[in-house]
Amino acid sequence: VDPPSLTNAFVECLTLLASSSCECDKTKGILLDAIGALPDVLNDANALAGGNGSSGESGGNEDENQNEEEEAEEEEESSNPILSTLQLLRVEDPTLLIPCLDAIGSLPLSEVQMEEATRDALEALSNVEAWGLPALVG
Repeated sequence: VDPPSLTNAFVECLTLLASSSCECDKTKGILLDAIGALPDVLNDANALAGGNGSSGESGGNEDENQNEEEEAEEEEESSNPILSTLQLLRVEDPTLLIPCLDAIGSLPLSEVQMEEATRDALEALSNVEAWGLPALVG
């Protein structure tokens, strides 16, 4: 499984489903299911792709340096396509706020991404009207 390809495919699916979810309850249900399944699917794909681990003893410093450089590049972006898509979906459709925040909370994010997502979530929750929180209003 190629995690970047799976991520891109999931982004495309979410975007397509969201574009027609306002018009069709079945599509909205599929979108909610896709958002809910997203963290499990991506975490499983990442585990399969990275499941080999680094058990080699030689060249460990080079691997660590390369990993640190890759992490630095990722943190500079401070975003990933799934995080950005979920944030966009919840902005476009306030009824998706809770499912999107739930999915974001289950994603493997860097520290910088988690801080950004937390700020965004707190802002979204402070600005949402009661009707936008159907899962919390009873």
